[in-house]
Amino acid sequence: MYRLITAIGMAAAVCFALGCGSSGSDGTAANETVSKPLTKAEYIKQATAICMENSKSRNADYGTWSKKYEADPGGPNAHFAEAIEEVVVPSVGDKVEELEELPAPEADAEELATMIDSLSQAQKNLEQAGHGGVGEADVQQFESESAKYKRMAADYGLGACTTP
Repeated sequence: MYRLITAIGMAAAVCFALGCGSSGSDGTAANETVSKPLTKAEYIKQATAICMENSKSRNADYGTWSKKYEADPGGPNAHFAEAIEEVVVPSVGDKVEELEELPAPEADAEELATMIDSLSQAQKNLEQAGHGGVGEADVQQFESESAKYKRMAADYGLGACTTP
């Protein structure tokens, strides 16, 4: 379903960029609001920056979150499920949103949509598991489901993005 929506969106973007359906205007206003697809090198550069910033932000968020448990005899590790729910799930969701906003190279749009959809599905499953308390099995399922994303990111040249 996500691929169909992405394909329709890409077709609409290309149509707007080319001036399809124009009512006689030169189409410049539409061209200013539609991002043109990036080259593969540009996409890799921008996606890498997103992933590195996301990782940096997640680490900072975890540091802030974990401080509230410094006095706890079990420390932050005793609150594993809460860390997943409050730090990891939102961080992965942010990464998905930011990667979805990048205009993919036309030739790779379907591949990248599948890659991002894999990460999104892994995040959604972990989020749903969190409502009942995240356990070790839930994390293993997240890791299993995110394996496709990791493999595709590495194959595409997005080494900095292989950590969900």
